[in-house]
Amino acid sequence: MDHQISDESLKRFAVGSASRQENRLIVAHLLRGCAVCAQKVRESVRPEVPEDAYEPVLGRVTGERTYRQDSWAKLLHFERPQAPVPVPVRGSLAR
Repeated sequence: MDHQISDESLKRFAVGSASRQENRLIVAHLLRGCAVCAQKVRESVRPEVPEDAYEPVLGRVTGERTYRQDSWAKLLHFERPQAPVPVPVRGSLAR
């Protein structure tokens, strides 16, 4: 496959700063099936994310804390305080 497309052009294409003409050339090139350039665009658009990048965030959502050491993780559960039980109020205005 001809590679008249520069790496700089592919980076501009990936971030949306390429000119209209440059976009058309790159799209036509990619449609011809250049796997090398497609991979370069993919890497520019979607950078490599570490395997454990989402664990702290998801742990906060699920209420779990994670401890990572080297390549393994231990899941440490913590006790959640129980919600107070509502006490019925006599003589309230609500009927």
